[in-house]
Amino acid sequence: MTDAAEWDAIFTGDPAVDVPQFPANPHLQELAATLPAGRALDLGCGPGTLSVELASRGWEVRGVDSSPKAIEAAIRHAAARGVEAAFEVGDVAYWIPLGLYDLVTSSHALPPPAHEARRAVAVAAAPVKPEGWLAITEWAPAAAETLGFGPSDLLSRTDIVAELPGFEIIRSEEISAPRPDGDGEAPALIVVAQRHPR
Repeated sequence: MTDAAEWDAIFTGDPAVDVPQFPANPHLQELAATLPAGRALDLGCGPGTLSVELASRGWEVRGVDSSPKAIEAAIRHAAARGVEAAFEVGDVAYWIPLGLYDLVTSSHALPPPAHEARRAVAVAAAPVKPEGWLAITEWAPAAAETLGFGPSDLLSRTDIVAELPGFEIIRSEEISAPRPDGDGEAPALIVVAQRHPR
């Protein structure tokens, strides 16, 4: 899946069916559970599963996704859970965040090709407060052919880390993640970083 129209096709229909297809990212949940609630930005929020989970824990959350249908599903999801969270449609490579955040997450939101993905990393890093946290999960280059990406569409962990001057890298490792089509798992990666104090 590489554009908003393709993602829109996933999120049409009954939200009671749509939302469970995308459980909250457990790696990002684990990180958030170790932090005091503050302001969180969830890039590539999809139907809002992580955003809603964070909001239920007292975080002030804004979710951004390129798919209007995903954002509609996220709004319905938050309403069904009785939590407050802000959602908006945005291209994460060009979206301009307002204000600073204690936690920024990006879950499989870096768009191809690689230069756009690098730009999206910069967008994700920009609003992180001093001593705030950035967590990126993404498909690993080894998953490119399986998931229909080009050979240079996906960034490696080294590529992502290179785009994060001013951050201490806390975690950088290979993981696996459920495929968007639900057919098993595919190679993925996670990078967790904390911005240096200013």
